[in-house]
Amino acid sequence: MLKGLLLFGVFAAAAAAWELPKLMKKRWRKETVVYLLLLITGVIMSSYVVSLVRIASPLYLIETVYRPVIRWVSHMVGR
Repeated sequence: MLKGLLLFGVFAAAAAAWELPKLMKKRWRKETVVYLLLLITGVIMSSYVVSLVRIASPLYLIETVYRPVIRWVSHMVGR
């Protein structure tokens, strides 16, 4: 388990070392922040998977958000 966490950390650091200088050189500050947020989120989620921690699927959030839209479209179509 510890090897897996270390492996994800090494890959995340390598990805950051590869991409961040390019983003900073172009002065893309917003893109840099978004990149880091997504990278950190991915590392945290991967760490949970490696540690076998049970977490809810992100699809439940998407389903919850779109359920009213689907109902409205179904009502408009007549189903």
